[in-house]
Parts: sequence; structure tokens; C-alpha cells
Amino acid sequence: KDIKGICVHSGLALTEAGLPLGLVFNKLWTRKKNKITARQREDIPFQLKESYKWAECIKKGSKYIESEEIIFVCDREGDIYEVFETAIDCDVDVIVRNHHNRCLDDEIHLSDKIAILPVKGNFKVQVPASHGKKTRKAILDIRFCKIELSTPGTYKTKSNKNRTNTELYVVDASEMGGEISWRLLSTLPVQSLKDAKMILKYYSMRWNVELFFKTLKTGCTVEKCCLGHGGKLIKYISLMSIVAWRLFWMTFVSRHDPNISCEVALTEHEWKTAWYLINR
Repeated sequence: KDIKGICVHSGLALTEAGLPLGLVFNKLWTRKKNKITARQREDIPFQLKESYKWAECIKKGSKYIESEEIIFVCDREGDIYEVFETAIDCDVDVIVRNHHNRCLDDEIHLSDKIAILPVKGNFKVQVPASHGKKTRKAILDIRFCKIELSTPGTYKTKSNKNRTNTELYVVDASEMGGEISWRLLSTLPVQSLKDAKMILKYYSMRWNVELFFKTLKTGCTVEKCCLGHGGKLIKYISLMSIVAWRLFWMTFVSRHDPNISCEVALTEHEWKTAWYLINR
């Protein structure tokens, strides 16, 4: 009764064009009620925290990718100092959506730094319809610069007492008077407007992870599974995660080439069996 369901953290590999290549990381765990203070949480080793999953994904996921350039894209929850630290140690790059108004080396906060930067250009995005609002185009003002995160944090602990300042780049894309605002931190160098737009392009591909989970929930209907034992549920979700990314891959391929043969994904016996089940 102290467990609140099964949590899943997945690392989905994509090409630069968005083609799904598979899962390089898939962690499942149960979360128990644990009331501790912020100071107590600071003293817990990072490897024992739930947030370690972000760094763990980088460490383990990068071993399965054979590429000259590997970029991990994270949402706001991944805005953790150790994530940047891990990426540098593993010789990979990261793009993380900013969540914390961090203190910089010149003793000003990130939001204040962005506020005084000039607009370097614009970026157009298609905003899909939602909550009764129609599809529209938004124009985002782009600002970017090099920053240096000031460390350690508020509390000095065993894990952060030896840290040094970390050099990163920030790209801010905000709609004037609108609701869209992306503020991204990255280890990738951003020295021109072209570089900044490339960062925004890479981050926009993060939505594919949401489509993967939609496939897992809607296409594979994992939430309707009636297995009563947690261990069995974890095994079932792990198996269906593989099925989900394959379905996601097949959908991507078929949309780009509607006339492609189904035998790129299925054997003759498999597709004939599927056809029979649907048309019998």
C-alpha cells in the first residue's frame, strides 16, 4: 500500500532525421512514500537518488550507440549538475531544457543574464491545435551565449564539495507576448545563429519520446494489463516496450514511404498470420 505504481524511464535512440533505432536504456522501478527534508536529500549519494536515472541513461546508453556524435536530449527534470558532469566524462553532448534559475560565475542569475542579451534572430514553429485552440505559427526570438555555472550549490556535501565551475551554452527561444518559451542548456558550442537553430531542432525531436509512450499505452494497451504481481508487470512492460518501439519505427517508415513492403519488418509467415487474424 506504500507503493504508487511502476515508473518507467526510457532512452530512445533516433537518427538526425528522426528515424527510431531502438531503446538504449529502459529502467523500471517502484516508488515508495519517503518523507525527508531538503537537507537530508542533499546528503544522499547521487547514485542512490531517483534522479540518477538521467546520468545512468547517459552512461549505459552511450555504450550501445556507434556514432561519432552522440547527443542526449532531456526535459526539465534532467536539469541536474551531475547530468552535465556525466556527459563531459563520457565524451558525449547533452541538450537539457532549463528548469532552475541557476547562479552564474559572475554572481547573477541565468534569467537576468538572458534578459540583457540582444535578439540574434527568429525561429518559426508550428503550434498544434490543443484545448480548443487552432493550429498556428509562432515566431520565437532567439538569444544565446556562453555561460559558466557557479558551483557548489547552497549546501556543501561530500558529492559537491570538490566541484568546479562548468562551462555551457544557453539558447533561449521565446515568443514575444506568447506562451512558448524554450530555454536550453547544452555542452554543444553555440557561436552563431545557425548553431542556435540546430540546438532548437535537436530539442524539438524530444517529442518522439512522448509518441513512443503513447504507442506503449495506446497501441500496446499496457495500462489494461491485469497482472497482479509487480515483478510480472515489470517483465510485461519491458517486453511491450520493445514491441512499442518497433511499432513506432514501422509507423515512421510507412509514413515516409506508404508503398514500402511490410516484409521490411515482418516475415512472410508473420504478415500472413496477421492478415488472417484481421480478415478471417
